Amino acid sequence: VGEVIARVNAASQSSAFGQIELTTSTTTINNQNFAINHLPTANALTVASQVNPGGSIKVTVPALTGSDPEDGDLSGTNLKSKIMINTLPGTATGVLYYNDIAVTVGQVIPAYNPALLKVDPATGPQVMTFSFSQIDSAGKMSAFPALVTLPFTTVNIGGIVLLDANGLMGSPANTVDGTGTNAGGINAVLYANNTVLAVQPVTNNGLFNFTDRDGGNYSVMITTNTATVGQPIPAVSLPNGWVSTGEFVGGISTPGNDLTVDGKLEIGLVTGNVNNAKFGIERLPTAIAVSTTVPVPVAGTLFTLSGSTGNQPIPTAIDPEDGALAAGKTIVIVTLPTNTNLLYNGTPVTAGQVIPNFVPAQ
Repeated sequence: VGEVIARVNAASQSSAFGQIELTTSTTTINNQNFAINHLPTANALTVASQVNPGGSIKVTVPALTGSDPEDGDLSGTNLKSKIMINTLPGTATGVLYYNDIAVTVGQVIPAYNPALLKVDPATGPQVMTFSFSQIDSAGKMSAFPALVTLPFTTVNIGGIVLLDANGLMGSPANTVDGTGTNAGGINAVLYANNTVLAVQPVTNNGLFNFTDRDGGNYSVMITTNTATVGQPIPAVSLPNGWVSTGEFVGGISTPGNDLTVDGKLEIGLVTGNVNNAKFGIERLPTAIAVSTTVPVPVAGTLFTLSGSTGNQPIPTAIDPEDGALAAGKTIVIVTLPTNTNLLYNGTPVTAGQVIPNFVPAQ
């Protein structure tokens, strides 16, 4: 690392070649000093693959390691720790930062602090690499630069649309289940901050899957309306006669129902693959209008609307999932007749009254 002739007014040589130039003399020359040291060693590092955090989120590079026989190990607590960044990640893969400032090739970082060295990977799956050398107190660099490899992967966000005939009323409660369907043609829309990120048709068996997404907070919706990437999300719309019955992310034993039946589902922070985002939909029942003419009754006469007395119409309806209106089903009396009283089981009915376990004869 250097040579010097140790005598008064003697200066060290300007270049360290391991030799000292002497001038012929008749005087004894002592104290010809040579300085040597061990070179430091920088250690290569390959980090386990992790999900790309997306956006401008920076990821801390695990502590770089190295050793020097004189200065000790490379660490944030060793004030002699000094590194040089020899090469940078390709600009297409991301940016290397130290203390939130982009690093340049050949930059020397004195008193290296591991917590300050970070990378911001570009969108998508990436393998970021850079190399560094350790520099010791004598200013000598490790013989070989060490390569740091940081792989980033992406996630998939998928799920299914289900013909859920019992909605959230099944067992266990709030469960979204049933048979996969696309109701004849609906789209799944991936979005964040009310902005469309991706759109894809739901398959005939109800499946959808958004692949190669960075980590982050996501939501999914289903709709027949046009959704355009980069634009605000459209309104939820289903094919004619279909309605939402619930949304759920996770298994039956995993909490994840958003408790708002609206065709939208907040997935939340995604740090791994999601394959169980569920949407429940079903077709609405149809109440069928019926009419008949009856003789003018005597005041106080009761007519049973079951077909058992005269030709009175039987209340009828049909549901694609539940079948025809029959005993045990539920009906709602929306409006009341005029000039007469409507009774159920002998008690006057009120507008809006729900009648569960309907018995036609009553």
